[in-house]
Amino acid sequence: FDVCFTFCLTMGKDLIGLIASALTVGLFTSPLKIAQEIRLNKATGAYSVLPYLAMMLNCTFWALYGYNIGDKAVIIPNLIGISVALLTLSTFYNNVQEEQKKAVRRQFTTCGMLGSAFLVWIYLIPPWGNSTGRIGLLGAVLSISMFASPFATIRQVIAEKNSASLPLPMVIMSALATIFWAWYGQMIGDAFVLVPNILGLVFSGVQLTLAGLYPRKTSTAVRATTPWNALNTL
Repeated sequence: FDVCFTFCLTMGKDLIGLIASALTVGLFTSPLKIAQEIRLNKATGAYSVLPYLAMMLNCTFWALYGYNIGDKAVIIPNLIGISVALLTLSTFYNNVQEEQKKAVRRQFTTCGMLGSAFLVWIYLIPPWGNSTGRIGLLGAVLSISMFASPFATIRQVIAEKNSASLPLPMVIMSALATIFWAWYGQMIGDAFVLVPNILGLVFSGVQLTLAGLYPRKTSTAVRATTPWNALNTL
């Protein structure tokens, strides 16, 4: 009986991890539509490079965390996220207006310096021997920061009483992904996975509630851009 129970528990954990990974891959590939739009228009328009730099940082440290704990469910979607972020960043830089390239290069440099500083803290600052814990803590902080980023959009929705600026399908997918990641984090006993995804679910719930309270008004010209929390479900 104990062997059967352990086997079922392991299978259940693997299934939950697989579903969470699949949902995350779906969300992480969403910037490809933006990259295609930029490439077709040969201009970046009103898009900002910052969400994709943040996605790059976030996925890099979560992939590193997954490697440290030996968990493919964490590693694989974040490696895909890194690839998508690199492609989107490359497309953005190649099509940004010439007068804006200097500012974009500064943002790239700042992101690189920030990532390097994080790596120094993880591996070179004493006490040593707790790199996995530091990476997990950093990943959790980055996740929570990105989950909280849609508050500017939330204020806009409340002010205009119009949820057109909320990309509802992505918010729903984000909510589902955070449910499964929180469940997976609980099953593997990992607070670094569990806690930020519980908070992410709360933020997604707020957006879904607002979408119900304030129906979309199609007469208002609003472009719904990719929410930062949709790029971060782990």
